[in-house]
Amino acid sequence: MLKTTLYRRFSIYAELFHHRRLAERRSLFHGKNQTAKIILSITGIFILIYLLILAISLALLVSKDQSVSPTGVLFSLTPFLFTIDFLLRFIAQQTPAQMIKPYSLLPLPRHACIESFLISNLLCIGNFIWQVMIIPYSLMAILPREGLIMALGSIIAFQFVIWLSSLFYLLVRTRITDSVFWIVLPLIWFAILALPLYGGKNAGWDQYFNFYSTIGKHIARINVIYWLGLIGIITIFFFINRKEQESHVIKELSKQSTTNLQHISEYRLFNRFGMIGEYIKMEFKLVFRNKNPRKTLLLIIFYIFFNFLLYLFTDIKGSEELFSWKADFWCFICFIIPGGILSSRLMSYEGNYMDFYMIHKNNLYQLLLTKYYCYLCLLSLSIFVSVIALVLGKWSLLMIIAYTLYTAGPNDIMVLHAAIINDQTTPLDTKLISRTNNSYNYVTMLIQFGAILLPVIIIAIFRAIFNSTIAYWALILFSIPFILSHKWWIQQIYRKMMTRKYEHLENFRASK
Repeated sequence: MLKTTLYRRFSIYAELFHHRRLAERRSLFHGKNQTAKIILSITGIFILIYLLILAISLALLVSKDQSVSPTGVLFSLTPFLFTIDFLLRFIAQQTPAQMIKPYSLLPLPRHACIESFLISNLLCIGNFIWQVMIIPYSLMAILPREGLIMALGSIIAFQFVIWLSSLFYLLVRTRITDSVFWIVLPLIWFAILALPLYGGKNAGWDQYFNFYSTIGKHIARINVIYWLGLIGIITIFFFINRKEQESHVIKELSKQSTTNLQHISEYRLFNRFGMIGEYIKMEFKLVFRNKNPRKTLLLIIFYIFFNFLLYLFTDIKGSEELFSWKADFWCFICFIIPGGILSSRLMSYEGNYMDFYMIHKNNLYQLLLTKYYCYLCLLSLSIFVSVIALVLGKWSLLMIIAYTLYTAGPNDIMVLHAAIINDQTTPLDTKLISRTNNSYNYVTMLIQFGAILLPVIIIAIFRAIFNSTIAYWALILFSIPFILSHKWWIQQIYRKMMTRKYEHLENFRASK
């Protein structure tokens, strides 16, 4: 009986793996955005080359210092790499609960389906990218000085750490869909990882290095106790994820919810603005009456204040580089966060009732204009934290004005161009099960990348030729024409949307 059960389970795994390989062909975006995919592929190759160069540089640096253990250096970097890997997963990785709906009505064990998707997440190629850095480093630094067993142990152990990062991400991402306040969970986890820096009598970098170096050496030497602990943690996270994903699948499929009667505001304040005022009312109702748009707004607020607090409590010393980490980087991040988050969902919520916007001419133009004004209002959050930094003497007034105008002009206009590309509907309340979450718009990602890169180039060039003051003035003069001509830009976006009107409607309807 056990043999039959195991055979059936592995047969289910194999069949579902085959389905996942075909998933991209079933996507609405299959065959589209080929140019963007090529550009992303080239970018991926450059990232791999960068990781390889980083591995070689680190190996050469460690080889020169015979007093430092190569294994200890590698494992002392593990918390940083774990954190970076965890944050990068928010770009594309999906949770199994997002994929399970097509199989929920089939006579398949739900446990087997969820386990299949968990295993496929662990075995995806993205979980092996870090080996491009780990394997060369192990062969160049660990193998000559500490032997083959230590090198192989380090490579395998680091792969287990990446799998742990993947499982931890799945758990956090699933919980965040319930409540945005679960973002505290990874903050606690990272605080625990950094505990040797501030905990104990000998708190500091020496204690941190010794702590992770000791653990790394035991794991690399195939110490059974440490390996049982590592495998045990991964196993616990695996079954916690299976339980969480199953409970969320059941919750989503049943769609049981309670509705509380609330006072309905008519927002009469905006009646004086005509159609723009009506659309502003709709934006307020969209956010305050629906879960997904409301969580998007909360995430924007959280990220702005989190980045600002991270800057205030991180002792980063500035320099006279072309793009200073001390001021420019953190100030710029606080301003571009809203556009970066909103661009991936621009018009996707409206896809639930897009037909109504197509009834009268210029309806979409008025809606896009309203969204632009709403984005300007969101700037008040970034300006608020900037004023605090200005009072504390952290940021300069000219820098704040430059990034404010850039965000209000070129950045927001580039974000609005995502409306031409986005044509998949995002549910207003359903948290997990939606085809929109299974596809990623490559062109939208390129728009975000371009919006981030443009001011960096402008400021870097003018700082190299002149100084910081002239660089900020150049960014201001570059941004003002975009702000003054925002209606013309939005009109062009509207016309391009109308040329794809029927394609938009078809894709919005198909993705509901």
